Amino acid sequence: MGEKKVVIIGAGASGLMAAVTAARNGALVTVLEHMESAGKKLLLTGSGKCNFTNRLLLRGSGRIKEHYHGDPDLAASVIERFDAEDCIRFFRELGVESVNRSYPYDDGIYVYPASMESRSILRALLSECERLSVSFVYNCHISSVNESSDGRWGIHTDLGTFDADSLIFAVGSNAAPRTGSDSSIYPVIKSLGHGFMPFLPALCGLRPEAGALDELKGVRAEAIVGLHVYSDNDMMLYQSRGEVQLSSEGISGVCVMDLSGHASLSLKRGYDTILSLRFLPWLSDEELKAYVKRQYESHPDGPLDLLSGSLPLRLSEYIMRRSGSMEQTAELLRDLRFRIKKTADFEHSQAAGGGIPAHEIDSSTMGSKLKKGIYFCGEMVDVDGCCGGYNLQYAWSSGYVAGMAAAVI
Repeated sequence: MGEKKVVIIGAGASGLMAAVTAARNGALVTVLEHMESAGKKLLLTGSGKCNFTNRLLLRGSGRIKEHYHGDPDLAASVIERFDAEDCIRFFRELGVESVNRSYPYDDGIYVYPASMESRSILRALLSECERLSVSFVYNCHISSVNESSDGRWGIHTDLGTFDADSLIFAVGSNAAPRTGSDSSIYPVIKSLGHGFMPFLPALCGLRPEAGALDELKGVRAEAIVGLHVYSDNDMMLYQSRGEVQLSSEGISGVCVMDLSGHASLSLKRGYDTILSLRFLPWLSDEELKAYVKRQYESHPDGPLDLLSGSLPLRLSEYIMRRSGSMEQTAELLRDLRFRIKKTADFEHSQAAGGGIPAHEIDSSTMGSKLKKGIYFCGEMVDVDGCCGGYNLQYAWSSGYVAGMAAAVI
């Protein structure tokens, strides 16, 4: 029969992993990319430092699902087949040593290339592709895909037609469209019979009502963040903790970004969406009240800088301007609320929820349940993770599983 021909659409993280895996398993691999180069979004990951996995994502740990939205079961299934240790070993074999970083309020162990440059990861992948004779075709735009009578696939593009025994879609979502993730291929995927859940911004900032943050521009403070979602007959609460950043653009910080996917879905459904901030989170409620009482007793007139010993001055002044009493001051510190009107747009989102429904995909192969020889990987499937290397690990794992299946099944 000869070498199996695998075509991969998309040269991002999951597509490159799929290419390496398929080629290592004997396939003749061609990667079609509509941008002028590979890995544009990968280069931006972690502010260019590339937090490429997290050591919490270990097979058998029982903790994988807690870091994913959309379909956590699918995420766990593929990561069990290629986990964080496999990923670290994979890149070490390509010459990329790793370093671990830990951060407050998070028990995760963030893993970076020792160079602290995302280019190290991209170069390693492209060098391995070159060694394995993977072909790349850039500035290539797909117009249609059709199945031949013998079960093979024809991929029709503005640069000609490419034939394949197996076809892997690794085209990303709408997040960071300047890097090529613009969902332009989705009409082609829909023509194959697959459903599509509209993308929603995730890992992004949140925008309250106009003017709500005018007095708080530039404030950074530690807080417990609560996202209160009020549906017709229920209230759901999602929580996180970390440094909150307030600006004219909205409310952000890793702890806020980790809740933003829930906010996107809530706003789409028309639910009331409230963000609460609980400052001085290391104090219990009783300790917080006692702290405020001591401050008032020391400063009976309640000056605007009453809380400046523990909070940024601008935040202290903001809270005191809204306080008519010691009790109100304590309550604002415990539960300062903002009504969320929208999220940041896709241009300012690191990930997106939505995409191909997970129930249309065999998680053991990332293969389509509707069309034999079609596979999906990466963010285009309805899986998105928290900040901390979780999205990239899912990309590596799903690319690995799809590449393996496309080459050998």
